[in-house]
Amino acid sequence: MVIVGGGPGGLAAAKGAREAGAKSVLVLERDDRLGGILPQCVHDGFGLVHYKEALTGPEYARRARKEAEQAGAELKTG
Repeated sequence: MVIVGGGPGGLAAAKGAREAGAKSVLVLERDDRLGGILPQCVHDGFGLVHYKEALTGPEYARRARKEAEQAGAELKTG
């Protein structure tokens, strides 16, 4: 499976696809970093629903990336 876009939705889709049994998942992100707009959002408040804690945008993006990688998704940037 190929997912175009490495923002929070793309990373969540990659994790979910692997957990649902997809043999291989590739996330393609045109920018040099993953996370979409989140790395630019330095205020907290992200993650309250999903992680039950207030995270900044960069913290949320790092956690989403780590989860996608741990699930076995391949992540390509640039």
